[in-house]
Amino acid sequence: MSDEVSNETGLDLELSKYIENGALPTSKSHNELLMSIIPKINSSLNIIFPWIRSSTVKDKFIECLKVEIENNKKINIGFGYNKTNYGLSMIEDIINKNNFGKGVDKDISAVKALKKFLKENLKYIPPIHFKILLLDDRVLFVGSHNWLSNSGNGVNSKDEISCIIYDKSIIDYINTRYHLK
Repeated sequence: MSDEVSNETGLDLELSKYIENGALPTSKSHNELLMSIIPKINSSLNIIFPWIRSSTVKDKFIECLKVEIENNKKINIGFGYNKTNYGLSMIEDIINKNNFGKGVDKDISAVKALKKFLKENLKYIPPIHFKILLLDDRVLFVGSHNWLSNSGNGVNSKDEISCIIYDKSIIDYINTRYHLK
């Protein structure tokens, strides 16, 4: 069995632990899935969503991404809620405009930590409100869950859902529209 087939099977097996009727049903399951599939991706991980929060972008998440980058996996993260003329050199301004509530200073640190090792693969692409996760250019999640701002562990966690899509034409469209390849 080749490594590629083995990795894809591992990814598919991991996905099957979380998917119910073609959907990922809760905030908590989104984050559990994300952390469990990162080591099982074969070639790429793309995450696009409005906000980055320190409650989700923790040391363990960052270390998992670093390991995959060292193993020549392509990791892209795109974010940005409010339309601005800012660039990533203005992380403090971006986070102060987009994020709300407590912990904005920690959110700024989380984004800076991502930028430090993702470099040009961290993209500020406002205004967005959709949330997607694309694995190996073959498995796409589209839904309401904010992958990197909602840990699913809070007292006020909302009901979230993402649908899983395997349609290559939709995946190609997302890749092209958001310059992921």
